[in-house]
Amino acid sequence: MTQETAEQKHILPKLTVQQAGILVAISLAAAMTTFHGRLLSSSLSDLCGIWGLSSEEGAILNTLTSIPQLLLATTMPFFMSALGIRIFLLPLSAGFIVITFFIPFIHGFTNLIIAHFISGLILGCFVTSTIQIMMKYIPPKWWIVTLAFFTFRVSLGINTGVSLGGFYVEHIGWQWIYWQSTLVMTIYFILIYKFLPGDTPRPEMLRHLDASGMVFFCLGCMLFFAGMDLGEHFGWFDSRLIVVCLCGSGLFFLLFVVNEYTVRNPWASPRLFASFNIVMSVGMVAIYIFIMTANSLLITHFLSTVQELKPIQSGNALLVIALLQVLLTPFCVYLVLKVDTRLTCAAGIILMALACYQGTRITADWVAADFFPMGILFACGHPLVFLSLMAFCIASFTMQTAPGLLAYIQFLRISTPAAGGAALLLIMRQREDLHL
Repeated sequence: MTQETAEQKHILPKLTVQQAGILVAISLAAAMTTFHGRLLSSSLSDLCGIWGLSSEEGAILNTLTSIPQLLLATTMPFFMSALGIRIFLLPLSAGFIVITFFIPFIHGFTNLIIAHFISGLILGCFVTSTIQIMMKYIPPKWWIVTLAFFTFRVSLGINTGVSLGGFYVEHIGWQWIYWQSTLVMTIYFILIYKFLPGDTPRPEMLRHLDASGMVFFCLGCMLFFAGMDLGEHFGWFDSRLIVVCLCGSGLFFLLFVVNEYTVRNPWASPRLFASFNIVMSVGMVAIYIFIMTANSLLITHFLSTVQELKPIQSGNALLVIALLQVLLTPFCVYLVLKVDTRLTCAAGIILMALACYQGTRITADWVAADFFPMGILFACGHPLVFLSLMAFCIASFTMQTAPGLLAYIQFLRISTPAAGGAALLLIMRQREDLHL
């Protein structure tokens, strides 16, 4: 039997030791990024009590952990393409290890703000670099497996982050909310150091750097995220801070569009969306993230507000869903590899739509077990939709367009949950006021 015939009998080609090490590294980084943010947000009330912060200070701390992600998440693809991936990841991952290890020993609101800002800034580079590393060093047939880790980490972070954060706080020590990321990134650093080769720099890209476009886009992203994330806490348009953030973001996005159409070498030109496939793929990703935000908020907020359960108690209701997700994801990978991705995406959307319909039938008598059918439908539909959408997006990427498209996708990845969560919390608060 020839090597070619042997490869045809297997769905996936064999990986070298170097490729396997890189695959493990980027999967760990993707998972850590989601878990770090989920643990922080779900344990925020406990952390505020430990550090003696008010709820407003806690909200600001959480926001300032997420905002700086938009700086590196959107711009790093360009600089990694110009100077190489390894030259950035080694010092950044080492810095993240140090800052997350020492955060539990820090006191004072200002010092905490600085530490969380730095950790959030570094955190922004890991998911972006994962896509670039995957496209450069992992065989194309393995891309869908790599994206399956993205599916796994999103769902697992949503469904286990609440109970895991509660477990750390109540049993082994709240410091592990941060030290978990320290441990994972230490393994990541070792794998990157050992297996990721150096790149050939392309300094000519820096000669045509669209610095003004990057500045306008990043400022617009950061102000938009701040306005969405803090809007519910500060009363939306009753607060001058929120008005400045939202109006400022609109102004900077307008300046960004004008800049991209006037400079000679635009960094992330809107012309990238001239392709209908890219518009559909990116648009569906945004809709998908919004739906997942509803899923992550509904169960935990309902059980904590109506049933008055602690995070570790409400989180237990999601563990069954997370376990089912783990079992179903490999099967979904097989389907996406073997079946038309349009069919798998449609099937996943139908399952998620049924889950959303069940969510409209909630009453005040619902307990954790009543959410299982809805959660199971989400667990089945989520990997099908996500993997199909990522396959659509990756098929539209080239090495030339990837830095610009990744900037838009990273903005959607970070900002859509904030915007969706803000809209849902506003609706829930209005409904609560109506029924009081």
